[in-house]
Amino acid sequence: MSTQNQPLNIYLVGAHFTGKTTLVEGLRTHLTDSLVAELCGENGSPAIINELVRDIMRTDGFTASDVRNPTAGLELQKSTILAQHQAEEKLKGKWYISDRSGINPIVYAEVFLGRPAAEELTKLKEWRVLRKKMKKACVIVCEAPERELAIER
Repeated sequence: MSTQNQPLNIYLVGAHFTGKTTLVEGLRTHLTDSLVAELCGENGSPAIINELVRDIMRTDGFTASDVRNPTAGLELQKSTILAQHQAEEKLKGKWYISDRSGINPIVYAEVFLGRPAAEELTKLKEWRVLRKKMKKACVIVCEAPERELAIER
């Protein structure tokens, strides 16, 4: 797809269980080649970058409790940023929808490991590239209902 009529890339961000993956699946189904051709004057549905962290956890042996571990948690979040960067680089010049983004691991690091861990991740050159791409994209924030936020506290 040429970049002239190419839609903005789309990132879905937010806490867990806020419907990000469900929304990606809905967009995947809805954005048919014919609809994209009608909207953009060209043929071609967006590529999809699926959620990466679960695959990383499975292949690299991380567990859910590692998210709170200062060493393993930081390594998990760093691996997630690197994987997101790699996935986006493979799609350079193509339109995509991403189930999560490079900001997700940084937020998780701050919530579970503290601000210094999050700041360490923002120093990665891969994050700077991802951030620049996000500034030129459509970022959809999926919020948890207020009731669920109160339960988590």
